[in-house]
Amino acid sequence: MDMELSSSSTTVASSPASPLLGRCVVRIRLPPAWTPEEDAVLRLAMENGSRHWRRVAAQMPRRRRSPAQCRDRWRDHLARDVFHRHFTSADDTELARLCLHLDDAGHRW
Repeated sequence: MDMELSSSSTTVASSPASPLLGRCVVRIRLPPAWTPEEDAVLRLAMENGSRHWRRVAAQMPRRRRSPAQCRDRWRDHLARDVFHRHFTSADDTELARLCLHLDDAGHRW
């Protein structure tokens, strides 16, 4: 994540209508969204057994992805063992049971 800091260098009389004058503004530049083409490159690399994230990142179109971004995209979104679904009542019950167990164990799993 890149952060840019900018502030106004002009001197302007402060007025109640403009409370942000003279304050530092932080803009967070988000990474660009993943394209279907980039996802296809990741899937192809994983199907061929590559876990060398530097090599996978080098194969990305326009080489704008870091090895860590490629690994995280695969692990958190594209891997076949990742299921994106709503919690079921069974999931809620299991989570409540584990939380009670955590309290009984003294913050040890």
